[in-house]
Amino acid sequence: MRRFNYTGPVYEDEHYMVKRQEMYEDFKKKIDQGRYFTIFAPRQMGKTTFLEEVVSNINQDDYYLGINIDFERYRPFSEEKFYTTLHREFCKAISTRLSDINCPSGESISREISEEKVIDNDTFFLFVEKLGGLIPDKKLVLLIDEFDAVSIEITGNFLYTLRDMYLKRRREKAFSIYSIGLVGVKNIRELNFGSTSPFNIATQVKLENFTIEQCYELINQYIEETGQEFKEETIEKIYFETGGHPFLVNRLCAILVEDVVRDKTKPLPHKDLQSALDTLLKEHNTNFDSLKNNARKYEEAVKDILFTSKDIEYRPHSEANEKLIMYGIIKEDNGQCEISNPVYKKVLLQYFSPERIESEYLFPNGITPSRFIEGEKINLKSLLIHFKEFVERIGGRLFNIVSSRHKESGGQYLLMSYLDLFIRTLDGYSTIETPSGRGRIDVLLHYQGKRYVIELKIWRGKEYFKKGQRQLIDYLRSESLKEGYMVLFDPREKDFREFKENQILEDEIDGYRILSFLINI
Repeated sequence: MRRFNYTGPVYEDEHYMVKRQEMYEDFKKKIDQGRYFTIFAPRQMGKTTFLEEVVSNINQDDYYLGINIDFERYRPFSEEKFYTTLHREFCKAISTRLSDINCPSGESISREISEEKVIDNDTFFLFVEKLGGLIPDKKLVLLIDEFDAVSIEITGNFLYTLRDMYLKRRREKAFSIYSIGLVGVKNIRELNFGSTSPFNIATQVKLENFTIEQCYELINQYIEETGQEFKEETIEKIYFETGGHPFLVNRLCAILVEDVVRDKTKPLPHKDLQSALDTLLKEHNTNFDSLKNNARKYEEAVKDILFTSKDIEYRPHSEANEKLIMYGIIKEDNGQCEISNPVYKKVLLQYFSPERIESEYLFPNGITPSRFIEGEKINLKSLLIHFKEFVERIGGRLFNIVSSRHKESGGQYLLMSYLDLFIRTLDGYSTIETPSGRGRIDVLLHYQGKRYVIELKIWRGKEYFKKGQRQLIDYLRSESLKEGYMVLFDPREKDFREFKENQILEDEIDGYRILSFLINI
């Protein structure tokens, strides 16, 4: 039986696999046109698998010699070792391909090119020139993965030479390189070549996340093989939480079916997915390590997006924005910066948060979360009053989560942590930024089949508060609920009488009950 793969290349006979057909066709078209292109994408986006599929597809045509070389292991090489290794791998790939197409002179060509001595940029140039003379009727397609893994000091001249070879492919028929594709993590603008660049004739392409349709395609392969049912809402939730990131989709599905629900006769509902999410968020993996390390490089910019309630404008020429996009940490959405997906947001919230808050600290003196349960319902009013008292009790001690300019939103993070700990203790679960028909609900609690909508705001005056109430009503309407909760932090104005008296306000608006809590942090 195949499995969900989250380490290394994907092979169709071993793993469930998304066929990115439109992208393959687009790249085949570029190659047929003899284009020079670069692809960049963050780690574990499926670049290696994609390249192998591209080479496999173009090599269906005997006129193509598709070669895929990975520079990842070239990282520590000296210049001479770089070129000798490149020559050896080049010759091996050419020999294998000539044998596959039953080229009559394949053995003699292989022997002749392997006898060349390639130790630097000049000898590599001469080697390719000779190769072109030996296979003038073939179209050599060179794809290099992780081309940015090796230092520019070594690869700089090599990349300029590739450019020169590519430009000469029409003027001098002896040059055999017909199309070139360079694939890496870094945007080519991040590579500093001074005043001129070897990429100024290259087409730049970005490898995208899975679409929702591709997530269905991947998971339906599992369903067909095992017969185990995925609820539609579970698949939709997988896509929402991961944003379609290939590693996250596969890893989350693997945890769900290999660790959480091993019984293949049992359907996979939303609650089991939440357990898989919990496991994913607790684990250490290279994807999260890379995320945290890169986020730390631009810590203040990331914290602005995480902890500031106002929209952060996306500026395409900002170094921080460009790097965070390049690393896959943020995305641009309608001109605003957003963390790329909810899983990454939760990982970064934990990473930049203070030490974990224990239940005994939040619920002292024998108070337990079950105290706020009445029958099968949560008494959310009492719970939020308790949170308010908790904040007043600790004063500002826990608001050193972030720098002073982020303290208001630090309160929002603290409340999300508080509610999450509370609901998990009772075997329920919470979701953040849940899509609804009217936007995204800040916090949605799930307990005993019931849902509770909580909107988090910063106090910016009465008009902003009234607008927030209308937004909350829209969410309630889309969720078919009649009661909602709003928590506001850090009052900037002191002239709102209703709040000034007790900092809790209850309103009936158009048949909806809105309970609002003002918390001064």
